[in-house]
Amino acid sequence: MPLTGTGGVTWDTSDLFNPAASFDGTTGYMTTSRQAINTTGSYTISAWVKPEALGGIILSQYGSQASCIRLSITSTDPATAAWRFAVTDSSSASATSTSATAGSTYPVTLGAWTHLTAIYDAADKRITLYVNGTRADSAGTSGVWSSGCDTFALSRWNGGGTLGGYFDGKIADVQAWNGVYLSPIQIASLSGTPGYVLFPADSHQYPTGSRWVTAHGQLSFNQGQLAVKETGTGSSTATFGATGHPGAVLTLQADGNLVSYPTAADATAQTNAIWASGTAGNPGDVMFFQPDGNLVIYNGYGAVLWSSNTAN
Repeated sequence: MPLTGTGGVTWDTSDLFNPAASFDGTTGYMTTSRQAINTTGSYTISAWVKPEALGGIILSQYGSQASCIRLSITSTDPATAAWRFAVTDSSSASATSTSATAGSTYPVTLGAWTHLTAIYDAADKRITLYVNGTRADSAGTSGVWSSGCDTFALSRWNGGGTLGGYFDGKIADVQAWNGVYLSPIQIASLSGTPGYVLFPADSHQYPTGSRWVTAHGQLSFNQGQLAVKETGTGSSTATFGATGHPGAVLTLQADGNLVSYPTAADATAQTNAIWASGTAGNPGDVMFFQPDGNLVIYNGYGAVLWSSNTAN
């Protein structure tokens, strides 16, 4: 879908993305003449973003009185600035917003490219925000709207009848999927950013002695026990299962359950489990060992099924 640039927006061909739209933070924005997505159905929107200053709207879709969706940086204050995805419940200047906001684990870094993905699952009525391929926050919403929300824009939104919120920085590779929400594994692949370890629910058997590392965590499996060690701001270790099983294997089964078994044969037969996450009944889920050191199992639309609670 083509966008038309207005004011202080130019094409930049000297950066990682060639070209990228560069916005001046005061007058520059780009718009379409029609909807990119029907916001009452499921959808996914993603973009690469490189802010040069805090604050501002990255993208939105709006009508005459409000924006039905917006992706933004919450504040110009370094202490509170965060990535945020928000939806509103009506075409009204007094519309109520529901937000998914990334915490300090996923900071807004000036001068660096960040991949953002926002999804809405219409069946579950839930919005989710991903930062660099990792789920940052999710929230349930009781109301969304679409009719009359006909302008898709970069670097501008409609807040209570007032247009503004100009973004200072670059935006590239904006993609929208109408009627589809991508799964966590698809979003991780889309971002292409390293820093996490991904485990699909395919019943692969990881032997004793297996070890994985991210920026703020160490994950190991030894003789039946799974251990997650914090290596960032934290220093504690969470353990699951028990040692004493030299032939033990760990597997994220096709039914969605993460299980430690004493032998490979037990894993194949699914008998004599040492420990299990209790997430059976969720085929197609996925486990991430995240950059923040947290080990998390998500279902197909990004809801947390189990976590080691070791984010640090």
